[in-house]
Amino acid sequence: MNMCLVAQSEVHNSEVSLTDRRHLHLLKVLQAKQGDTIRAGLINGNMGRATIIEQTPLLSRLYLQCDCPPPPPVDIVLVLALPRPQMLKRSLQSIATLGIKQLHLIHSHRVEKSFWSSSALQPSAIHEQFLLGLEQACDTILPNYHLHKDFKVFVDNALPKLCDGREALLAHPNPTARDLIAANHQPRLLVTGPEGGFIDAEVQLMQAQGLQLISLGQRILKVETAIPVLLAKLWQ
Repeated sequence: MNMCLVAQSEVHNSEVSLTDRRHLHLLKVLQAKQGDTIRAGLINGNMGRATIIEQTPLLSRLYLQCDCPPPPPVDIVLVLALPRPQMLKRSLQSIATLGIKQLHLIHSHRVEKSFWSSSALQPSAIHEQFLLGLEQACDTILPNYHLHKDFKVFVDNALPKLCDGREALLAHPNPTARDLIAANHQPRLLVTGPEGGFIDAEVQLMQAQGLQLISLGQRILKVETAIPVLLAKLWQ
């Protein structure tokens, strides 16, 4: 935890009392003491510092001074075929850490239907993984996310709107895909599939909407590996 994130509703007169994992992290990992100052931020708000004004084995009470804006977001809308639950958790953390603020999780032929009933897709579970990613990156702005259980409906109805005003790219292990294009900060839409890729019919439907095929080379990467590699090459 590189930054302690608190919700606006937890703050009263610029003070917050922590009794959960954040308190335990301060106490046992950081070994912070009364009078110490740490990085802190308000969820979906400013960031800054917090001074520990009281600490007991059960509680840490902090005085917040959050007057700095969070880092700028990455202007890439990410569309991701739903990974298996454990990989989803790691991917959500990475997405938040890397600065993505718009995420669409979609179904595809190679996504098991059982994934959609996973507890990892509960709003509270997604929120927790996003918070862990933001704490790592020292950011405060939660990503927005949308779930699309019908691939064809997504491609026909949602995808054209997402492509509007953006360079639309489809990362797919295919010998006809061009090498990854140079990084820049123009608005983009990035679609990436399951580890085995999208099936040909799905690729054709998305190409019909104007998506360009791009490649990371011959190696097929895990989703949790592909996402940071793609974002680093497209944005950094």
